[in-house]
Amino acid sequence: MYKTRHITLLVMILAAGCTEPTTPDSNTQVFRTVDAVAAARQTQQQKTWKQSAIDVLREERPDISATPENDLAISLSADGLRQRFDLSSLAAELTAQPDQTYFILREHLQRQIVPFDQERLARMSLESIRKRIRPMLINGPDVQELSTQLGAQPPIRSIFADLYWLPVVRWESPRPATPIGPKAIASWKVPADEINQLALSNIAADPVEGTFEVTSFATFGRIGTLKATTDPAILLSPNFLPAARRALDTTDNLALLLASSQDVRFLPANDKRLLDSLYPNWKNMITNNRKALAKQPLLLSEQGITALAYAAPVMLIRPSSMPTTNPMQKFMNKRPTTKPANPAARPYLVR
Repeated sequence: MYKTRHITLLVMILAAGCTEPTTPDSNTQVFRTVDAVAAARQTQQQKTWKQSAIDVLREERPDISATPENDLAISLSADGLRQRFDLSSLAAELTAQPDQTYFILREHLQRQIVPFDQERLARMSLESIRKRIRPMLINGPDVQELSTQLGAQPPIRSIFADLYWLPVVRWESPRPATPIGPKAIASWKVPADEINQLALSNIAADPVEGTFEVTSFATFGRIGTLKATTDPAILLSPNFLPAARRALDTTDNLALLLASSQDVRFLPANDKRLLDSLYPNWKNMITNNRKALAKQPLLLSEQGITALAYAAPVMLIRPSSMPTTNPMQKFMNKRPTTKPANPAARPYLVR
């Protein structure tokens, strides 16, 4: 009996000594509910989108600081101004097109940041930016979009048809130009015409040399092209026409082909042969192009920019399929309609 008690006690001691200490459960996420998993995923997704928006601003607008906020929002700050931007309206689009996240955020921020820039501009004094004011060429659709973003139409001036210019503040690259809207003009307490005249005076004082390149096409003639870093508004400078004439070795007015702000070409207006060779390619570039500055060739003279009297060459369109009735069909694949007659005599067989 005594021996049995000792054996039982020894077994209990050994059992107690082999028990492992309690440790926290690992991979607890497998015990979460579906709602909890969805909420965690949404939180991580929003964090990624906010960081992507901040990265876009850091690359596109280094003059603005951006920080994440609660929910799907970021905060922008610059020049002592701070504003909260809500990105929740983009959630459905970002979810449906995850591979287009950067472009969706970029386009949205470019639109939403216009009022923020206007607030910054209105807080500045006119004297501090007077020397930076220049004109900027703009087409009709962009005027409408900008007016919507500003809440009012900016002080635009018509050039011809659907081509306009408006005063902007030109900053050092990579900061884009800021359009001068009604709010900034009201804060400076000056007439809009004075701002427009200041823009034209400033661009008239800018150097023209080095803003364009000239290419010679043998017997066709010479073509001038604005450099990619040159603003097309240089065409409004009274010094541009004389400099371009000297470079092209002509006394004629200039024909302008304005495909976009990055593609502006000019050539002597009386050189129809050269213009005819350029027109088809230029026409293809502006067709269905929302960013096209002009839908027809223009004329630059001492009187400014007007319409060019030009008869475009007829562009033949090659048919995509053969006609249903071919006039040469009767001469093609001509075959006998009947079999040849059997020989009159029995053929002689050589054995």
